Amino acid sequence: MGYQFLFESVLSSGPITLTIFVSLILLSVYTWGILISRILQFKQEEQESRRFFLHFDKESDLNELYKGFSEGEDPKFLVQRGLTAIFCETYREVLRTTHKISGLNFLDSDSQAIRTGVEDVAERAGRRA
Repeated sequence: MGYQFLFESVLSSGPITLTIFVSLILLSVYTWGILISRILQFKQEEQESRRFFLHFDKESDLNELYKGFSEGEDPKFLVQRGLTAIFCETYREVLRTTHKISGLNFLDSDSQAIRTGVEDVAERAGRRA
């Protein structure tokens, strides 16, 4: 009885009320579409993160891992989002820094201050990510 009354009320109402009602239905469908697409996107990001961690745990040489992700020759490395993008950008920055400061050796006692600074930056970046 309640739904039939509501349906009859909407149909017997004026054009403005009918337009508002139809707009609300369309916006509701649009909002649900956005919600479902975001859920699917988050699931995909989670799968890509798991895939990244699997490759990260298996590979002992970070340079090889970076080459695999940055060159993307292997189809499993084609994604450049999420953790993969963060890893590539961080490793690129490490390469730039070591290239700019030739002879950088963190085992050297003179480089310990630089090492501490780099570790602090990496820790802050990890907390933000």
